[in-house]
Amino acid sequence: MIRFNAAGNLAADPVIRNWTGKDGAQHQLLSGRLLSNAGRKDANGKEIIESLSFIVSGDKRVAALQKYLKKGTFIAIDGEQRTNHYTDQAGVEHYRQECLVDQLEFVNRNGAPNTEAAPAEDDGTGLPF
Repeated sequence: MIRFNAAGNLAADPVIRNWTGKDGAQHQLLSGRLLSNAGRKDANGKEIIESLSFIVSGDKRVAALQKYLKKGTFIAIDGEQRTNHYTDQAGVEHYRQECLVDQLEFVNRNGAPNTEAAPAEDDGTGLPF
């Protein structure tokens, strides 16, 4: 397992996907893209912006986060890196790197936790957000 952590702005509002588990119950996933500049520049001197896809699972986590995650929100994530692939109708295989998020934190640009953006009340889930 490869651990991954990153911080950056959300590229767009996250997408909520519903799916049916093996037990027949409905579940939700939250997916999004995180944009980050690594302070690197290309050969022409243009700043390189990196994009990372991430997924948050767990119905209670998704329900809580969808209220607060919006385009431009600055967050830090920590989780497991994984690769997904699929074959399109033309027979071309596509690969996608993504992070399955274990921890998500709202942060200020200086890296300090942003206590104003995250919910302060305990919702009974035992989750830090």
